[in-house]
Amino acid sequence: MTGGTIAPFLLLNWQSTIRTHVMGAPGLALPNSALLLVGIIALASGLGEGTALDWSAVYLHDVVGTAQSDATLGYTGFSAAMVIARLNADSLVTRLGSATVARLSGFSAVFGILLIICGDTLPLVVVGFVLMGVGYAAVLPLAFSRAAADRAVPAGKGIASVAIFAYGAMTLGPFVIGILAEATTMRVCFLMVGLFAVSVAVLAPVFEQ
Repeated sequence: MTGGTIAPFLLLNWQSTIRTHVMGAPGLALPNSALLLVGIIALASGLGEGTALDWSAVYLHDVVGTAQSDATLGYTGFSAAMVIARLNADSLVTRLGSATVARLSGFSAVFGILLIICGDTLPLVVVGFVLMGVGYAAVLPLAFSRAAADRAVPAGKGIASVAIFAYGAMTLGPFVIGILAEATTMRVCFLMVGLFAVSVAVLAPVFEQ
């Protein structure tokens, strides 16, 4: 894949573009081995984004002991970092390639989650959420771009197949996190999210296939 193939998905309306492909697909295609790996990457990213959205404030308040008035700073940092990184991701892909950007994204997400788990102060944990945002920013656009460019599956069907992983994890993942948190702790839950983030870095070479 070349850097230019990601450009349409990194515009501000990339999600509506994906919906158009999904709605226009005559049916879902069973993912081939490469698309299955892309789906796992999309799942990891969707899980990370959903967890940051639904649980960052809870984590800061219940685990770090942050006042409720400051508990939203985690998601604020995550969102701001994601927007800035996503708007600049296309140029990085052009210079470094999709696989390298995906690998670096995975490392950033994992390191951010480690800071969140190990940190015990508001500034340190917020930095962790910022690194999470940077880490996940380019992953879903890369995954959908790779799905659209698959040689064996039509673009609409490929995107629809990967979207099931991404949005399924984004929607159901926080619910699963809540159940897991009842049985364990929030730190364990974020550790699980971090383990999924490792798969982004490990499976990054699929973007070169």
